[in-house]
Amino acid sequence: AQTGGPQRDSSLNRQAPRLHGVAATPWDHVLDAHNLFVKLAFGILLLYVLCLTALQVANGWRWLFVGLNFLYLAVLAGYVSVLFLGPSLDTQGGLEFQVVAQKVIVYATIVNLGMQALGMRRRSITVRGAGLAAEQP
Repeated sequence: AQTGGPQRDSSLNRQAPRLHGVAATPWDHVLDAHNLFVKLAFGILLLYVLCLTALQVANGWRWLFVGLNFLYLAVLAGYVSVLFLGPSLDTQGGLEFQVVAQKVIVYATIVNLGMQALGMRRRSITVRGAGLAAEQP
């Protein structure tokens, strides 16, 4: 029986193959495939965080975590627009801009998802401590 923790088949777990695709397709060997996986991964991540934020608002989450998601959504939306509409990879300046933007969003993703996990853990402990969590079949 599972006790209120994250489910193994979450949408973030289904996101993992796209992120693995980015890592498994080196840009210097298969640039087109690498770029496809980057666009898929971060485009779907944008939708995931948007849905997560909507659920947090609907369930009365602390504004610290909701606010972090709104801030992250703004940064992520900016990155996705750079990814699809930004400078071309055909020029040295465009390539460097895209690479730096990708590094920034990767670090922002790690920080935000880490904070969201901390929020889920704290919320889970609070709910269990209050005797409100019931075992699910």
